[in-house]
Amino acid sequence: MFGDAGLRDVAVESGVIAEGSINRVLEGKQYNRAVRLHKLMYEALMRIIWKGFQVWIESNHPDKGPQIRSTDLKIRSIKEDVCHETLAAALDDDSCVQSFDMFAKYLHFLRTKHGDLARFWMMYIDMVETLLGLIRADREGDWMLHLACVRRVIPWCFAMNKVNYARYLPVYYA
Repeated sequence: MFGDAGLRDVAVESGVIAEGSINRVLEGKQYNRAVRLHKLMYEALMRIIWKGFQVWIESNHPDKGPQIRSTDLKIRSIKEDVCHETLAAALDDDSCVQSFDMFAKYLHFLRTKHGDLARFWMMYIDMVETLLGLIRADREGDWMLHLACVRRVIPWCFAMNKVNYARYLPVYYA
């Protein structure tokens, strides 16, 4: 689905996946390479979204611009001093919480009102987040997260004509 939409070309042209391997990666035959590709694509798309978010804030909510820039600086400072206290202080800060809420509104805007292409790539981002959630649930033994991710996968199994998964995942989830 996403391979024909440009994911294949981006992966090969960027040198992340060799041209001879891309088909097997997109078919799910080379799991580690596929997860690496999806993580890198997720990171690249989220960076593009963050740049678009800053432009969107300036045009739609200019009063929030300084707050967003302040939050951006706080996030960058976490990179310099990685520890639990720094992260907790940033997450408890009201301006950061409000900025995260605005970012969630922007993501909703991309999913609903920005056009079909944005909606399409937001579906990809949602699928990668589900994949990362499944990986995290398996590593941490978090059964509830696992079930939540399985529930998000079920509609995609029907949409992509994965008959056996579509048939048995609802039973597994129940």
